[in-house]
Amino acid sequence: MKSLDCGHFPSPHGEHTTGTARFNNEEMCWDCAYKIEKGDAIKHGNIFAYLSEDGKKVTNWPGMVFSDNLHFLCNMTDNFGGERTYLRFRFNGDVWSGFAMGKGMYLRARKTKLKSLY
Repeated sequence: MKSLDCGHFPSPHGEHTTGTARFNNEEMCWDCAYKIEKGDAIKHGNIFAYLSEDGKKVTNWPGMVFSDNLHFLCNMTDNFGGERTYLRFRFNGDVWSGFAMGKGMYLRARKTKLKSLY
């Protein structure tokens, strides 16, 4: 098996994924991709992630956990039947606020100046 640009081998994966991610045209394992995603989120103050299927965690695509300390604010349905879940979560010691398109769906959030999830 060939090593990736990060120097590691592909991560264990299911039948529908390759076990690799691409950043800046470099192929890397999921552990290295997680470190880059986390660093970018902290640096830029926004994150694109996923709300887990059970709604208890904020994760990246392969399911590596960014946060399991969540507070749900409300659920809303738009005029077209789309669901939005508004929430706050603690990530890297800060409170982040954003919305997900429902459980198991993508989530967008920004770092806030809040001290509490409530």
